[in-house]
Amino acid sequence: MADISKLKLTNGTTYTIKDAAVRSRVDTIETTLASALVFRGVASTAAAITGLTNYKQGWTYKASANFTISGVGTVENGDMIIAIADYNSSWKASDWTVV
Repeated sequence: MADISKLKLTNGTTYTIKDAAVRSRVDTIETTLASALVFRGVASTAAAITGLTNYKQGWTYKASANFTISGVGTVENGDMIIAIADYNSSWKASDWTVV
Protein backbone atom coordinates (compact mmCIF):
# COMPACT_ATOMS: atom_id res chain seq x y z
CA MET A 1 0.00 0.00 0.00
CA ALA A 2 1.27 3.47 -0.79
CA ASP A 3 2.58 5.61 2.04
CA ILE A 4 0.11 8.44 2.41
CA SER A 5 1.63 9.95 5.53
CA LYS A 6 2.58 12.80 3.21
CA LEU A 7 -0.04 13.91 0.75
CA LYS A 8 0.95 16.06 -2.20
CA LEU A 9 -1.87 17.90 -3.90
CA THR A 10 -1.87 18.79 -7.57
CA ASN A 11 -1.03 22.38 -6.70
CA GLY A 12 2.28 21.15 -5.22
CA THR A 13 1.37 21.64 -1.57
CA THR A 14 2.46 18.76 0.69
CA TYR A 15 0.55 17.91 3.85
CA THR A 16 1.74 15.51 6.57
CA ILE A 17 -0.57 13.34 8.65
CA LYS A 18 0.81 13.56 12.18
CA ASP A 19 -2.24 12.97 14.32
CA ALA A 20 -2.18 9.37 15.59
CA ALA A 21 -5.96 8.97 15.47
CA VAL A 22 -6.08 10.10 11.84
CA ARG A 23 -3.13 7.85 10.95
CA SER A 24 -4.91 4.90 12.62
CA ARG A 25 -8.09 5.53 10.62
CA VAL A 26 -6.15 5.82 7.38
CA ASP A 27 -4.37 2.53 8.18
CA THR A 28 -7.73 0.86 8.80
CA ILE A 29 -9.07 2.11 5.46
CA GLU A 30 -5.96 0.85 3.64
CA THR A 31 -6.29 -2.59 5.24
CA THR A 32 -9.98 -2.78 4.43
CA LEU A 33 -9.44 -1.88 0.80
CA ALA A 34 -6.58 -4.34 0.43
CA SER A 35 -8.72 -7.18 1.78
CA ALA A 36 -12.02 -6.32 0.12
CA LEU A 37 -11.84 -9.28 -2.29
CA VAL A 38 -10.30 -12.55 -1.19
CA PHE A 39 -9.59 -15.03 -3.99
CA ARG A 40 -10.68 -18.47 -2.77
CA GLY A 41 -10.31 -20.56 -5.90
CA VAL A 42 -11.86 -21.75 -9.12
CA ALA A 43 -15.42 -23.05 -9.55
CA SER A 44 -16.52 -25.23 -12.46
CA THR A 45 -20.03 -26.10 -11.21
CA ALA A 46 -22.87 -24.43 -9.32
CA ALA A 47 -22.38 -26.95 -6.50
CA ALA A 48 -18.90 -25.55 -5.90
CA ILE A 49 -20.61 -22.33 -4.78
CA THR A 50 -23.96 -23.51 -3.40
CA GLY A 51 -22.19 -26.09 -1.23
CA LEU A 52 -20.17 -23.47 0.62
CA THR A 53 -20.74 -22.82 4.32
CA ASN A 54 -19.25 -20.16 6.55
CA TYR A 55 -18.27 -17.94 3.60
CA LYS A 56 -17.41 -14.30 4.24
CA GLN A 57 -18.23 -11.15 2.34
CA GLY A 58 -15.57 -10.61 -0.30
CA TRP A 59 -14.79 -14.27 -0.96
CA THR A 60 -14.24 -14.47 -4.70
CA TYR A 61 -14.18 -17.41 -7.09
CA LYS A 62 -13.33 -17.53 -10.79
CA ALA A 63 -15.57 -19.63 -13.03
CA SER A 64 -13.72 -22.13 -15.20
CA ALA A 65 -16.86 -23.24 -17.08
CA ASN A 66 -20.35 -22.06 -18.00
CA PHE A 67 -23.09 -22.97 -15.50
CA THR A 68 -26.18 -21.56 -13.78
CA ILE A 69 -26.55 -20.90 -10.06
CA SER A 70 -30.21 -20.99 -9.07
CA GLY A 71 -31.32 -17.57 -7.89
CA VAL A 72 -28.02 -15.95 -8.92
CA GLY A 73 -28.03 -16.48 -12.68
CA THR A 74 -25.84 -17.60 -15.54
CA VAL A 75 -22.12 -17.83 -14.94
CA GLU A 76 -19.73 -17.84 -17.89
CA ASN A 77 -16.17 -19.10 -18.02
CA GLY A 78 -13.98 -16.30 -16.66
CA ASP A 79 -16.68 -14.61 -14.57
CA MET A 80 -16.04 -13.73 -10.93
CA ILE A 81 -18.50 -15.00 -8.34
CA ILE A 82 -18.37 -12.79 -5.24
CA ALA A 83 -19.97 -13.16 -1.81
CA ILE A 84 -21.61 -9.85 -0.94
CA ALA A 85 -22.75 -10.98 2.52
CA ASP A 86 -21.49 -13.36 5.19
CA TYR A 87 -22.93 -16.86 5.57
CA ASN A 88 -25.72 -16.86 8.15
CA SER A 89 -27.10 -20.34 8.96
CA SER A 90 -27.68 -21.37 5.32
CA TRP A 91 -26.51 -20.64 1.77
CA LYS A 92 -28.53 -17.84 0.13
CA ALA A 93 -28.50 -16.74 -3.50
CA SER A 94 -28.91 -13.14 -2.33
CA ASP A 95 -25.47 -13.39 -0.69
CA TRP A 96 -23.79 -13.68 -4.12
CA THR A 97 -23.24 -11.70 -7.30
CA VAL A 98 -21.60 -12.52 -10.63
CA VAL A 99 -19.27 -10.09 -12.37
